[in-house]
Amino acid sequence: MGVIGASLVGCNSLLGIHEPLKGQPDGGAGSGVTASGGGTSTGDTAAVATGGAGAIPGAGSGGKPAGGTGGAGAAGGTGAGGAGAAGAGAAGTGGVNTGGVGTGGAGTGGAGAGGMPCQASATQCSGSGVQTCQSNGTWGAAVACGQRQSCTGAPGSAACSCKADPVCKALGASCSNASTLSTCLQDPQACFYELTSPCANGACTGPAGSASCCTNACTVGTTQCAGASVETCSLGGNSCTQWTASMMCATGQVCERYTNPACVSPDWAEWAMPNVAGDVGTGAPNPVSYTDNMDGTVTDNVTKLMWQKEQVPGYSLHPDARAFCSMLSLGGHHDWRLPSAIELISILDYGQSNPAINVTFFPTLPDQCFWSSTLSGADPSMAWCIYFGLFPGTEATAGMDSTYSVRCVR
Repeated sequence: MGVIGASLVGCNSLLGIHEPLKGQPDGGAGSGVTASGGGTSTGDTAAVATGGAGAIPGAGSGGKPAGGTGGAGAAGGTGAGGAGAAGAGAAGTGGVNTGGVGTGGAGTGGAGAGGMPCQASATQCSGSGVQTCQSNGTWGAAVACGQRQSCTGAPGSAACSCKADPVCKALGASCSNASTLSTCLQDPQACFYELTSPCANGACTGPAGSASCCTNACTVGTTQCAGASVETCSLGGNSCTQWTASMMCATGQVCERYTNPACVSPDWAEWAMPNVAGDVGTGAPNPVSYTDNMDGTVTDNVTKLMWQKEQVPGYSLHPDARAFCSMLSLGGHHDWRLPSAIELISILDYGQSNPAINVTFFPTLPDQCFWSSTLSGADPSMAWCIYFGLFPGTEATAGMDSTYSVRCVR
């Protein structure tokens, strides 16, 4: 019986002649399996062959039994073949026991099993969209990029990105030519794009980033009041019309709008006085007429004066009343002032009583005297005020340290 492996004593032992049989390999062969689903994985590990044991040497002088030859490595998967094990031969008398050496087989790897086509959450470009790898290892449907986007990036980390606009790099508007406005905008994906439009009045003006089409709200040659000055509409070098101050009113004068705007004294009526219904019935030519501008202001269509619709809450000293009106910003206007006595009298309605004013257009009840800007000729430390309440149309002078109601005008 052999020492390691399957070795037997041959028939020649009967004759005193011993021949060792070669060892047999017990290593199995490796094999690769092609996986379903696409890709290729590494083949199985090569099996290692174990060399057979050397046969028992015969008795005799000087015998040199050789160990069994190592078994050849089985063909295996990708990688190095297994090394054969050395045979173990028993030593004869005076003999040399030589172990056998196995030779590893060179394995060829087969296609691996169980491969995945993509890694979950990886992305890749597909046409004009992006595909994302799902949790089961397969690619999902492509999602289209935005109108001004394209898919860029290496497989695995692809994404939609904005295409560079040839003109727009930041938000803003510029004149692409003398009559065309070019506006840089961003879409919902934050991609820049240009929108051009011709100016309706044929003129574009302003620096790059904040240009605009001219509004040309005024007609060349017309005039208007702007506080204590007269403005005239003129044409600029960019073909846009603009208001420019053409006359500054002297101290004590204001700009009145009854006919053509002009600098006049507010203490004298430069306009026709409005006539109440009773007077109109007897032939008076200027019936009372107001327009509610729906912005906190009321325009008198006879005098062309614009009034603060609501009176100022509370009561004020005369200096404070002047200061309040000069700083008032209402209805888009900033040239308000304290009215003169004759201007306050122009909104008295003698057809009404307590208060003697049209409450449809001036709804708050002016139960006190209202300060005017008209100073007393006899004593400049005093000013005139007008009553609308219990004694309608009553004029009185009072010290400027008195507190009365306020309604501003322009």
